[in-house]
Amino acid sequence: MYILYLDESGTHGEASYFVLAGLAVFEREIHWFSQDLDSLQSEYFPAQTEPVFFHAAPLRAREGEELQEPWSRLTAAQRRDLKNRIYDIIRNRKGVLFACAIEKRLAQLRREDPYELAFEDLISSFDLFMSRVNRIAVAEGKEEQRGLIVLAESSYQ
Repeated sequence: MYILYLDESGTHGEASYFVLAGLAVFEREIHWFSQDLDSLQSEYFPAQTEPVFFHAAPLRAREGEELQEPWSRLTAAQRRDLKNRIYDIIRNRKGVLFACAIEKRLAQLRREDPYELAFEDLISSFDLFMSRVNRIAVAEGKEEQRGLIVLAESSYQ
């Protein structure tokens, strides 16, 4: 089974775009992803006992930008290195990234809901991905896989 974890960005503030993005992982790889990220947390935030959420905003922040703890302890170079190491984990563990960005102004002019548009687009992409995975599995005489979508806590009602 492949699990697609989705999260959103751009629902608050003056963001021009709404982004829905996620990572699809084969179920047996979740443990190893978690172990790799826990290792990074121990290295970069050794005193942090609670889980650190590796969101893009603090990782991409410029030097001098005000950041909340524990991110304020890292330099821009350290955050850039951490971001690259997270990307390496995704690549090496064969995670599949999915994303859709919707320009909020254009969606508003068309009287469309950015979340619904992005969600529909991502579900379609994930479905195509699963179809491709299963075509290959059948051709190789392997078991077909299923997909499960997990949504992060959302401000979308």
